[in-house]
Amino acid sequence: MIDKKRFPDELMTVYVSPRYRRLTTDFRYIDPVEGIIRCKAGLEIDGASFGRALSVLFGDQHDYDVPATPHDQLYEDNCVAGQYLTRDQCDKVFYRAMQYAGFSKALAWTFYSGVRLGGWWPWWRNRRRDAKKRKERAK
Repeated sequence: MIDKKRFPDELMTVYVSPRYRRLTTDFRYIDPVEGIIRCKAGLEIDGASFGRALSVLFGDQHDYDVPATPHDQLYEDNCVAGQYLTRDQCDKVFYRAMQYAGFSKALAWTFYSGVRLGGWWPWWRNRRRDAKKRKERAK
């Protein structure tokens, strides 16, 4: 059962491709450690991106959109209330969000382990993009 105190907004999305959805309204997750994570309308999310091979075990990747959305927002800009978070902090937000979204601790840990193993690539790509933007602004 989703904890409505932690997820006060309904997640409203539209498909932009079979893999991605786009938020049509802002969405918030209130994390007990990091505070309010604001997911902005227009953010493209891919749910839990574990691939087709694992869908036999875990179902559709979009079954996990609620807890994955704040994680996707953090991987996009890694910032909460003006404070930058580390990748580990962002992944721990996902672990907690999984539980507040009603998933078991064991499944939350499984998905947390997955983002620790495979999340380095999107994290690195986005930080590289951010560094390029900062460099262009400095010119």
